[in-house]
Amino acid sequence: MVQFSAREKGFHNEIEAVIDVDKDNEKLKKYGQKILLKILLEQLELKNGLEKQTRRVQ
Repeated sequence: MVQFSAREKGFHNEIEAVIDVDKDNEKLKKYGQKILLKILLEQLELKNGLEKQTRRVQ
């Protein structure tokens, strides 16, 4: 079983990511971590871009 979860923490744009994979699947775990990291970074970039645009409008 592979389980991914991520959530934003606090007020400093910290992201906590948890990947739970059976011990037999170390390659899958490493691959999953790369995918999850890429997704989280893209989401953070989008969020930061929206916040900057919002500040400009105000």
